[in-house]
Amino acid sequence: MDSTTWYDRQLDVPGFDCGLLKHLNSLSIGRAQSPVEKLVAELLVRMGVHGVSSVNSPSFISSMVRINPFVRETHSSNIELTSSSGSNAAIANVSANSYRLAIPSEATPYDSPVLSALLIDTIKKSEGRMIDLPSTRPPLMSHPDSTSNSRVMVVGAGGLGCPAISHLLNWLKGSLAVVDHDTVAVTDLHRQVFYTLSDVGRKKARVLPERLSKGSQELHMVAFDKPFSEELLDHFKPDMVVSAVDNTSTRREINRICVERSIDVVDAGVNDYGGYITSYTVGSACYVCTIGSAAMRDQKKKGILTMTSYHGGMLLARYAVELLVNKEALRGKIFVFDLSRFIFEAFDVERNKRCEVCGGNR
Repeated sequence: MDSTTWYDRQLDVPGFDCGLLKHLNSLSIGRAQSPVEKLVAELLVRMGVHGVSSVNSPSFISSMVRINPFVRETHSSNIELTSSSGSNAAIANVSANSYRLAIPSEATPYDSPVLSALLIDTIKKSEGRMIDLPSTRPPLMSHPDSTSNSRVMVVGAGGLGCPAISHLLNWLKGSLAVVDHDTVAVTDLHRQVFYTLSDVGRKKARVLPERLSKGSQELHMVAFDKPFSEELLDHFKPDMVVSAVDNTSTRREINRICVERSIDVVDAGVNDYGGYITSYTVGSACYVCTIGSAAMRDQKKKGILTMTSYHGGMLLARYAVELLVNKEALRGKIFVFDLSRFIFEAFDVERNKRCEVCGGNR
């Protein structure tokens, strides 16, 4: 199989061309020790780095090969991941075609997509860069170990849904429903973290229970091989819907049905290097109020990078947990990010009292 097929959606991203991909293919990652370093390494491998140094454990190298069949074990490396203390700044440097990323000791796995973006930017431009990690994080208030008994429905098990589900499994108690009627394609594999090459052609709703069968005993999970619908929502009766879809028509349908039933929604949208995360709660702005009709007319599928969809998916999970424990903290707020220009901003969104969907309903 040609590796360009594997990275098809990635090559649709402006500035991410075959030349950059070929350069990434030639690089090799050194020792990855901490959970943050290992996730940064995984994201780099998913985006096209094909070398993993033999200084890593055999189990880690094997896991990278399962993720990307083009990965090879090497005896040298030119990407070094290190830990730094005494500063919140992450620093990426380049010297003679070798790259070094210094990661603050206080960094968490939730910072890994931003750290990956910092290194990709340095590789693209051949110049170092520094970023203050706390300035990249959304203004979330709670840090719960878990939630009380809840029923959550995730619509979409793709680039956004996979990391969202993965992180929700660590926090949720109760019931989790996943809705996705698509099959696994080769072009999904670089960013949809639950699937491997052996799953191509299989239904995602069939694969997920196999992958997640050893999850928390306090969480019951079910997967529906069906499109999202009113009947499915009424059958499962969720407390919240997590919208992890890649098209505006399904988002509009989720929004309309949940407004009618007074069900809270956490929503994200990503493409290229950027995206947004927000929530629609009873009495706050809904999807139509927040995004606007102009954006909804753009149905063209765009390119996507693994670090972008993974960042959006992790934030979806964080927002969902925050909403379950502290609904007021996220009311009328949207967080936007751009991993190319390193823009991270939160805004307040006002409800449109004349909105065609929520204006007269809540």
